[in-house]
Amino acid sequence: MKIADGMTVSKAVLKIGYVSASPFSQGFKRRYGQSPRRWSDARQSPVAVV
Repeated sequence: MKIADGMTVSKAVLKIGYVSASPFSQGFKRRYGQSPRRWSDARQSPVAVV
């Protein structure tokens, strides 16, 4: 949720108790199929309406 709200991945993982972003990023990628940053970027990109 913190990443979805615009917090950087580095800040979010420290806030939720991880010492390093690496284990979190690996687990996130296994679960969602993409890195947390890519996921966050996709959620914050404006969608073109045709």
